[in-house]
Amino acid sequence: MAGRNKMPSLYTGYRDGEVMAGKPRPLHELVPVRRGDKAYVFRGKWVYLGKWDSDEPSDEAVARLNQLKELWKVDPKAFAKPKSDLLFIELWRAWETSTESPVQANRKDFDRADRLLFGKKGTVGPYLHHDAAKFTARDLKAWQAHLCQLADTDGALLLSRDTVRRCVKIVQRCFAWGVVEGMVDQLHAASMLLVEPPATGKVKENKKRASIDRATSDKILPSLSPPLRDAVQLLWLTTARPSEILGLTVEDIRRTGSILLRGGATLDLEAEGVWAANLEEHKTAGKGFERVVFFGPKAQAILTPYLVGTGYLFKPSEGRAYSVGIMGERRKPGGTGSRKPVKGEAGKRKPSEFYTYGKLATAIRRACKKNKLPHFFPYAIRITASAAIMDSHGKEAAGVYMGHSPRGVTGAYVGSDLRLAAKVARDCG
Repeated sequence: MAGRNKMPSLYTGYRDGEVMAGKPRPLHELVPVRRGDKAYVFRGKWVYLGKWDSDEPSDEAVARLNQLKELWKVDPKAFAKPKSDLLFIELWRAWETSTESPVQANRKDFDRADRLLFGKKGTVGPYLHHDAAKFTARDLKAWQAHLCQLADTDGALLLSRDTVRRCVKIVQRCFAWGVVEGMVDQLHAASMLLVEPPATGKVKENKKRASIDRATSDKILPSLSPPLRDAVQLLWLTTARPSEILGLTVEDIRRTGSILLRGGATLDLEAEGVWAANLEEHKTAGKGFERVVFFGPKAQAILTPYLVGTGYLFKPSEGRAYSVGIMGERRKPGGTGSRKPVKGEAGKRKPSEFYTYGKLATAIRRACKKNKLPHFFPYAIRITASAAIMDSHGKEAAGVYMGHSPRGVTGAYVGSDLRLAAKVARDCG
């Protein structure tokens, strides 16, 4: 396209014409590229060459490129660059693509920090062209203050204290990784750990999770699809985390047999009169703790219709079928009413295999708005339900039933008292 900007992008990692299949450009096609007042060349990653004069790269940059071309003729994968010329974004991208990449565990936090540091397509972040060696603890403190002051058009602060803390922490981790890889000076990375968290009143404070009364929750149930309606009722009966209920599969539910406890004892489900789901993926799985969700008589009645076939219990496809049926009932005789026929690719979109926390939260928000009730989040159910368990069975029973990790050395060895959790399920669930 005429007039299209062909400047390279540090986000995509490819300059104009670069082959994305992994094959590097021929050496004779490599030319210096201007980035600010510096010259670079792309060879799998951006290589600093030298200064850029007013109209052309400096003689130093041209000579440096010729030296690298001779080196790449012998060893195409060779890369030699002074440590002092390392850009912050180069260190960041190297960490992102390494085996110790934080992306798998903290994708959302990493992307947020990436966007706030280096900008996104169409915008330039404050540290896009910043040298890693020149990004000091003073810069990190200034960036933290900038995050604390980010606000929307109405002047309301956008980032909470915890969000700002995680963004700063991920930058500190990046430089710590650079020390291990020999890319960053150890004292440089250690100085960043001295940055104090924002003071009270300088940042948006985290809101405490509010509770919700059972009567209000029950009023929105008719406005939810059957799968989500049953999921909400199970949240009240089990005090489980929303993701633990939404992620249940038919194979997870155990109605008979015994569960082997950490201390070596067994728990007979039939003798206890409960069902159970021993979850492999949960919040404290990385710490070696077990998480067993118990289902009493009321929860069993809700689960029974879903225990057919395989896969996830609460399927979005069933929720969509319910919504389509409701819309069909509202159609005017001889017409489609307010429902328009779906055209093109939009009609081919298939629902996902399971519900996410976001889908449940959205459904609850819409149901509250429809019924003119105060909005609440799914976690509010866990707070209120656990308080009721605490009043009736005590603090220890509530903690075990909710799946809190056991405290103390003894608790770490013998695990939670799951018999107490089974009793709570039998009485309340």
